[in-house]
Amino acid sequence: MAVDVADPGAVLVAWMGGAARRRRGRVRSWPLLIGGALLGLVALACLAAPLLTPYDPITQDILHQGLPPFSPGHLLGTDAPFGRDLLSRLLYGGRVDLLIGAGGTGVTVIIGTFIGLLAGYVGGRLDSVLMRIVDVFFAFPFLVLVLAIVAMLGPSLLNLFIAIWAVGWVSYARIIRGETLVARQQEYVLAAHALGYSKLRIMVRHILPNVFSAALIFSMADAVGNGRRCAEAIASRYCEKIVYGANIRSARARAASANSARRGHAASNASRNAPAPSATPQSPTSSGTPPLSR
Repeated sequence: MAVDVADPGAVLVAWMGGAARRRRGRVRSWPLLIGGALLGLVALACLAAPLLTPYDPITQDILHQGLPPFSPGHLLGTDAPFGRDLLSRLLYGGRVDLLIGAGGTGVTVIIGTFIGLLAGYVGGRLDSVLMRIVDVFFAFPFLVLVLAIVAMLGPSLLNLFIAIWAVGWVSYARIIRGETLVARQQEYVLAAHALGYSKLRIMVRHILPNVFSAALIFSMADAVGNGRRCAEAIASRYCEKIVYGANIRSARARAASANSARRGHAASNASRNAPAPSATPQSPTSSGTPPLSR
């Protein structure tokens, strides 16, 4: 492209365009690329769990309990009390962990970001009302609220999501509100006001891209915390039914029938190997009964 060297503005624009093209051609964030690849690999392994392991995550195998890692047929071994395959439990449990991290945390990020952005930019009575609601939610422990909602709605994964959505947005609302209060005093926001842009455009196009990084960073830790709270909020007798999608009563019935069949097989082998009793004929007179006369 021909550039007029007599025009300093054209030279500056051409130089900035070339620098931008060079930046687009380079990978600017190797840690982000590597982390995304690892997360995608873990998600792919969890989705392909039936292809990677043939074992059911809740099926008990008493004869192979407590196997160490790299045992034949069990890559990560089995657990000590019940003999369940650890690799299958890890992959099937990872499905729900990723679902909680993406579904449960993602909705709370969206709700909290919208409320915090609106409260921080508009201010006034709306800000006061929204922050008092946030203070009410912060007055109660997170786990207590989740337990109360799950107890009312019933133990299921959807109800757990509803509980997280109902109480998890308050942290994001407070974070985004604080960042918005600082951003709305910056020169680029004042310049947008001077150009006559609407409030919606200023919030979405100018303020949100500059404040959303704080909520995104917090969501990474919150996703891990939501997975831990899932295990704490649901009682242990419901966890496997929710996580693995199986009926615990039927699993216990199958285990009981297998144990009874094993005991019956052992009893039949014992009776087959026992010595037979001697069959000695008894004389008619030895029993005390007189012989029949013709």
